[in-house]
Amino acid sequence: MKYILSALVLVAAFASCAPKTDLVSKANVRNTPVLALKGVNDIASIELSSVTDTSYNICGVSLALGSTCGLEDISKVSILSGDSEVAAVDTRIEGKRADIRIPCEIPVRGQRASFGIGITTADAVNLDNKIVIGGVKVITSSGTVDSELTGAAQLRMGVALRMWGQDGV
Repeated sequence: MKYILSALVLVAAFASCAPKTDLVSKANVRNTPVLALKGVNDIASIELSSVTDTSYNICGVSLALGSTCGLEDISKVSILSGDSEVAAVDTRIEGKRADIRIPCEIPVRGQRASFGIGITTADAVNLDNKIVIGGVKVITSSGTVDSELTGAAQLRMGVALRMWGQDGV
């Protein structure tokens, strides 16, 4: 009995010293209109953080477009790193569905990683439509992490009337 109790104490001690791989994700939806004919609209930033230095891969992002009206207005959803597109899903080919999964392979080393989500619109959009981000999940090699959403509740569609450099803009 004494040996079993000693073994349980040792197992509990080693289990409490095991490295934590719990990731926390926060997604901030920007309060800016999604513009037609602009290219990629950077709509959200996502930050992953961990308690310890870890190595893992981001394998994809799942985006739930809640009660969005007019999914036909979205032609592409992208993962952005800085100003460059890392991965994208063409929704004209994949079909119009509310849950979009963007597969990717992004290696992460350390405690923090950040990237963006971008949307490209169709050439003609209905300006009455709104884009609602219902949820964001980050799929990693360590598991799936639900993101805490902050920021805008819905994004409105828009068309830029002036271009850069036109009339002092």
